[in-house]
Amino acid sequence: MSKEKDYRHISLEEAFQWVRANCAFEHNRKVIKSRAVAYVLARAVTAAVDVVEARTKEVEGLRKELDNLQEQINAMQDVKQLDKLEVQMKPQLVLHLHKEEAKKKPKLLGDYIVTEKLDGIYVYIDYINDNWQVPHSRAGRPIPAFEHLKAKVFENLEPPAVPTRFIAEATHTSIKDFHTINGIFNRSVGDYHCNEVVFNLHDMVQFDSLEEPATSRLDRLQNWYFEENINTNHTSFLNFMHPVTQTADKVEWMEIFTSIKESGGEGIVLKHVDSGYQPDKRNSSLMKIKLEEQLVLYCVDVFYTVGEKGHSNLNATFRRNSGTEVVVRIGRHDDIAKIEEDKDFILGKPCLLEYMCEVVVGGSLREPRFKKVLLGNFVNDTPYKDKV
Repeated sequence: MSKEKDYRHISLEEAFQWVRANCAFEHNRKVIKSRAVAYVLARAVTAAVDVVEARTKEVEGLRKELDNLQEQINAMQDVKQLDKLEVQMKPQLVLHLHKEEAKKKPKLLGDYIVTEKLDGIYVYIDYINDNWQVPHSRAGRPIPAFEHLKAKVFENLEPPAVPTRFIAEATHTSIKDFHTINGIFNRSVGDYHCNEVVFNLHDMVQFDSLEEPATSRLDRLQNWYFEENINTNHTSFLNFMHPVTQTADKVEWMEIFTSIKESGGEGIVLKHVDSGYQPDKRNSSLMKIKLEEQLVLYCVDVFYTVGEKGHSNLNATFRRNSGTEVVVRIGRHDDIAKIEEDKDFILGKPCLLEYMCEVVVGGSLREPRFKKVLLGNFVNDTPYKDKV
């Protein structure tokens, strides 16, 4: 047999011929070549080859099993890491602009994406382990009111290519009052499923690319929303939050904020264009301008002024217990019409004012806004919750 022969597959006859031709045995110093001995050795060779071949197949089978097990272990580790990442990835916290400005060295980073802040609740929709998850709250708790929408809406959408978190503000289709909306969205007994909801999407964060700049994330979200889902039957539940503008001009931020407030909106969110997503961090890469504080003050006067552009502005004066007067421009057309028809609609009445913060304790207010006239008896210069 040639050296190139595959010895794992030789026949008994081939083994016999090879043994006779190549094997010699010394006995009493004589070389004996025996056909019988060669035949016995040939059987031994083929048996050994069969055993080796069988063992080789077993080893190859075991190796394949080990490779499969290793793949399963790697997959389980990946899932475990993603699950751990999902649990650990807390939402990035939003900083109030006025708190950043109150620092000794405020750190405003340049251009910001300016988006309207709606009066809803923030929800987080994860696509992980090749599955859509039930929308959950900031604390990571699945929201029962939205659990049916996992199959009804999200599982019918084109999934992202990698594990991703969608960040949205959930609003009601017809109800605008936040406290009422919050109650509806947090039901967990009875007929608690809610279909009158819109998820206003404003960010798309990949779990393995948290450093990706905000502008890139926004572009990807816009492409995903319009290219993959705009023609589906489920876009009534989804809305892409178009930015108002992108600017570093603080004056422009405040003009946009004022315009939104006067139209009945909540405020604005400022997202630094080059910053990544920073879970559980609160800094100037993500800020908001919103009136967080509420105060009850009685109106003592109404009057007109003329603005820089020659427009007449209706103003109301409120007096704090310290004697400090707070002047607020009335912006909504409905309120202006009611006051012009009858000043007693507001004069001497308790009113709800919203503002960012006190400039001085008991003194002037920063960015005060008239919210509404209150019905009932209230203590002047007290938080709104202190109704008597």
